[in-house]
Amino acid sequence: MSKTVIYLKLVNGTLEYRDNEGHHGKSITSHVKYGGKIIWKLDRHSRISEINSITVSGDDAILKEKPKKIDFDHWEAVGADKGEGKLAYTVQVDQCKECGEEVLTEENSLRDPSTPYLRMP
Repeated sequence: MSKTVIYLKLVNGTLEYRDNEGHHGKSITSHVKYGGKIIWKLDRHSRISEINSITVSGDDAILKEKPKKIDFDHWEAVGADKGEGKLAYTVQVDQCKECGEEVLTEENSLRDPSTPYLRMP
C-alpha cells in the first residue's frame, strides 16, 4: 500500500507542511495514490503538542475513509480505489506550552491560515 505522509510544524506561529513527495510550505498539494494511505504526523521540533482535528471539504469521493485520530501526533485517511478530484483540508492543533510563543487563540489552539490540498490521481 502506498503512503502519502504529511508532516506539520509551527514556524513563527503559522502551520507549515512538508510531504514525502518533496512539497513544503504554508499550503501544499499532496498527491494520493488509489487506495493509498494518507498520514498526518508532527514534524521533528514541531512546536505542536497535539493534532486536534483534520476537517476535509470538497470532493470527499476521493477518500475511502475520512481522517481519523490514531494518536496525539498521528491521523490517517485512506484514498478511494478510483476517481479523481481535489480535496481541501483544515488542521487544528495545540501549540506546545513549553515553546514560549504567545500566538494561541482563546481556545489554546491554532488553525492553518492557508488551505492545503489532496489531489487524486
